[in-house]
Parts: sequence; C-alpha cells; structure tokens
Amino acid sequence: MEENKNTGKHQNKPEGVSKKHVRGSALLLSGRFLSLALNLLTQILIIRYLSKTDYGMFAYALAMVSMLTAMNRLGMERAVARFVPIYEEKNDLASVTGIVILAIGTLAALGGSTVVLVTGFQGLLAGTLGVDPAVTAILVLLITLAPVTAIDNVLEALLSAFGKPRIIFFRKYIIGPCLKLAAVSFTLFSSGSIYMLATSYMLAGVAGLLLYGLLLKDVLRERHLLQYFRPGMFNINYRRIFRFSLPTFVADFAFTIRPVVVVMVLEFFHTLSSVAEFRSVVPIARLNSVVLTSFTLLFIPMAARLFAQKNRDLLGEMQSHAALWVTVLSYPVFAVCIVLAEPLIVLLLGERYSSSAPVLAILAVGYFFYSALGLHQRTLRAMGKVRVLLYIEIICILLLLAGAMELVPAYGASGGAVAAAGSMIIYAFMNSIALWKISGSNPVPWPYAKVYLIAAACSLGLWLTKSLLDIESTLMLILLVAITSILVMLSCRKLLQVAEMFPETARLPRFMQRVLGVKL
Repeated sequence: MEENKNTGKHQNKPEGVSKKHVRGSALLLSGRFLSLALNLLTQILIIRYLSKTDYGMFAYALAMVSMLTAMNRLGMERAVARFVPIYEEKNDLASVTGIVILAIGTLAALGGSTVVLVTGFQGLLAGTLGVDPAVTAILVLLITLAPVTAIDNVLEALLSAFGKPRIIFFRKYIIGPCLKLAAVSFTLFSSGSIYMLATSYMLAGVAGLLLYGLLLKDVLRERHLLQYFRPGMFNINYRRIFRFSLPTFVADFAFTIRPVVVVMVLEFFHTLSSVAEFRSVVPIARLNSVVLTSFTLLFIPMAARLFAQKNRDLLGEMQSHAALWVTVLSYPVFAVCIVLAEPLIVLLLGERYSSSAPVLAILAVGYFFYSALGLHQRTLRAMGKVRVLLYIEIICILLLLAGAMELVPAYGASGGAVAAAGSMIIYAFMNSIALWKISGSNPVPWPYAKVYLIAAACSLGLWLTKSLLDIESTLMLILLVAITSILVMLSCRKLLQVAEMFPETARLPRFMQRVLGVKL
C-alpha cells in the first residue's frame, strides 16, 4: 500500500496530475488510432464484401446489439470507474472487491437473460414487431456480443481505475481489433455467407473477453485483492452503487442509442439502403471523438480521486487542460470530414456510397462539438451529479426523436444526421452550463475559450474557402486542412505545456520545438 500512498501524494501536485493524465492518455490515443485503422479496415472489408442491402441488414442487427449492450451495462462500468479509486483512496479493499463482484455478477446474469429472451422470442421480433426475418436471424447470431461487450467495458474501467494504460493499450487497441479483422478475413477467404460473418464476428468478441479476464487476474494479485474474493471478505454497498449506476445507465443508454434511433426511423420510413447510407459513415464521423474517448479512460478515475480529496481547484485545472488537448488533437479529423468528405468516402467505401458525403460532414460537426466540451460531462459524473446528467440526456433524446421524425421522412439519411448532430451540440452546451451552475466556476476560462473561438473561425474560413472558390483539388484541400490545424495549435501552444507533458520533445529539431512552444 506504500505505492498507493506515494501515488496519492504525487497527485496533489498540479503538474503531476496533468502530466500523468496527458501522458497516459497519449499512449491510449496512439493505440486508439491504431485500433481505428484496424477497425476501419475491417469495416471496409465488410462493406465491400456485402451487397448494399446485406450490409444494411448487418448494420441494422449491429445497431440493435448496440442498444441491447447499452441496456445490459446498467452503468456498472461508470460505477467501477468512480468508486474503485475512491475506495482505494480510503484503503477499503473489501469494498473495491465488492463492487467488482457486484458489477460482473449483475452483468453476467442480465446478459444471459438477454441472450435467452432474444433467441426464444425471435419469432415475435420477425412477426409482431415487423423486423425483417433475415435481420432477426443475424441478430440471434450476434446477440452474445451484448453481455460480452458489457462485461468487457467493466474490466476496461477497472484497469483504468488501477492506472494500467499499457494493458488497455495492448488488449483493447491491438489484440481486440486484430481478432475482429482475423474473423472477417477468414469469412471472406472462405467465401462465407453473411451468417458465417456474424458468427465469426461474435466469436472474436468472446475471445477478447477471455483474454481480458486472464490479464486482470495478475493485476488483482498485484493490488492484493485476490484474497478478498472469498465469502465474508468483501463488502458490497448495494444502495450507494445502484443509486449512482442506475441514473448513469439511463443517461448512457439514451446517449448510446442515438444512432440507433436514427437507424430505426430510417428503416421505418425508407429502405435498408438508406440505413446503410447513414450507418456506413458513423464510424468515420466518430473519429472526431477518438481523442475524447482516450482521455476519458484515465480522466474519470483521476477526477474521482481529486473529488474524494476535495481538491476542486486542481480538478478544474486538469479538466480545462485536458479539454484543450482534446480539442486541438481532434481538430484535424474534423477539418478533413467537413471539406474532404466525398473523396474520403469514395476512397474507403467506394463510389456507391458517395451520396453519404453530406451525412458525414453533418455528423462530424456534432461529434466535434461533443468532443470539445465532452469532459464537462465527465467532470459532473466524477462529482456524482448523475441525476443532472440523466435529466439532460432525457431532454436531448426526446429532441433527437422529434427531430428525426420531422426530418427523416423528407430528407432521409441527411435529415437523420441533422437531428443527431443537433442533439449532440445541445447536449454538450447543457452539460457545460450544468457544470458552471454546480461548481460555481467557469468551465471554460477565457484563455481556453479563445482557442475554441479560433477553432470555430478556422473551420468557417476553411468551409467558405472551399465553397466560394469551388476548390476540387484534393491536394489543395489537404494543404488547407494542414494550415488551419497548425493555426489552431499555434493559438494555444503555451497553454498545452508540451515540454512539461513530454520532456522527450527536447530531442526534436529546433524548428519543431519552436512550433510546439518548447522553450529552448
């Protein structure tokens, strides 16, 4: 336990907290980009192998699995990420073990019930609810991914709470995507059917979960927790955990099913081809939130520790600094999505999906806003303000549903994208306002706010330049994206504190050091 005490002392220093968070998140971010490359390759192989209608069926089944996964999670991974650091800070290892047992046991029981219900009532789905029988058959093959992914998320949250970014890096960002790619490649080389594809995809997820379990055992032994996995040795505070996890579950469920809501409305008013047109670009649009996702894994446990120490000033500083990194690193992806949407889609998905370019550009706007302000929601969660998050989420999902029902019948996938992006922007601003009201301090101090304004101005200028000058050259557009991205980075290079976060920059050429704001 001496190691934990030293860690806690180190975290009381502002530079120590930010440096540990940014460096660990940078490792996860590098892995995330590698994972995205592998997952994107997997997605491209699936899209190019299947017909547009077959991919629409596969995407619709995956969307339903995503919704059922959100239902299975019950907010347990959020509870683990928040309470494990707090209990460790108090040296209450019995409660740490208790929440792990409660989370995995609850999700295993709920997930098993979900698999049985979906398999047993597939006739009801295909008949009474009007789901295409082929989609139902694929869903039955994929349904095991719902509990598998839910438990996988809990194990990931546990490793992040223990400060193990390297294990997450290899399991989540290298081994997991490689398993999926291998499964899909095997199906393609075997000239298998869509049903074989669904089966191999599911088995890859199961294999990844088993590997996580093996890796976690060594971590539990290192933290001296294995001895508490015995009757009478662990302590479970059911009321406290469920009081946090259930409102969080509802909020997370509402957020997760946003693309699913649009997919279901599209399938109702249009065809499976429209579903494919929307769903095919969602993974590309989500690239705008990659940095936020990577920074979140370590942010919530560290923020929870600071909240337990009642160190709100340091918590606010860490949040503002991390949000700046998220915005700057996300901007190049956003810029590419708004001016290079069509050539990017044609390159990755083929000419038949070129009509999805407006959908990608619109979704990118929503995801970028959500990423730039996303740590405000994470800060509220670390502070335990789950009811506020729940109310915000319910309002936004209702707005999304209303917008989709209004726009999708007339505008199809583009209308669904507008509804989804609009709800994400409103969601981001509502979380920022809530944090301001609850904490009493500005979540975006003026030095940081200037960077957001510069990023917005660069984005508008980039889009106007392309539109007014009618630039078609991909090379010219890439150059413009690079210029605007550098401008955004230069506007806040001192705030980023690159040299403090990454002393390795001292070995870079002098020109690069000047660009990054490293003092010579």
